[in-house]
Amino acid sequence: MSECILFLGTQTSAAHLTKRHPIGLEVPGARRELIWNGPRLVGVTARRASDGGRPDRDPKASAPSDPGDSQGSGSRLVPAVVCGLEGLALLGFCAFYLYELVLGEGDDATRVVMSIALMALVAVALLVMARAWLRGLVWPRTPTILWNLLLLPVAWSMKDAGFWGAWPLGLVAVVGVLAAWRSSRGDAGDAVI
Repeated sequence: MSECILFLGTQTSAAHLTKRHPIGLEVPGARRELIWNGPRLVGVTARRASDGGRPDRDPKASAPSDPGDSQGSGSRLVPAVVCGLEGLALLGFCAFYLYELVLGEGDDATRVVMSIALMALVAVALLVMARAWLRGLVWPRTPTILWNLLLLPVAWSMKDAGFWGAWPLGLVAVVGVLAAWRSSRGDAGDAVI
């Protein structure tokens, strides 16, 4: 009998799942089960019995206590820090725009308010992604890569305009893309099970 365990580290709130109640996904020649442990989905096991029957199930023997430990939390720290710093920087710009609005320095109050709202929305999304990176979830990989790729043309335009912040922004964007790409390499969280 061969056994493979994939730890997802995701959470779900499906009411029909109960503690230690597996959900079987039939695959020809194998049995895959989602192991449910309280409010958290612990993992997926795939077993193939040599005699064709259903093998005995012992999820505690092969499942670590924390699924995040098997994924390497150190590789997720860099994209979490990048997303967190970008979110905090955008909140700083929101405060600056609000300060200028109060002083009456803005050309168009409606444009300033909408800029604040948009920056605040993106800042909150970046902070949520940073938290998800720290929790070991895999979904922030694509938005992190996409956001940082979108920052590269912004940095290029800032460089052409002679703004000093172009190089740090470009460097943070490249670090964000590479860190998000490296952190999930070999992670089967994006794969179809």
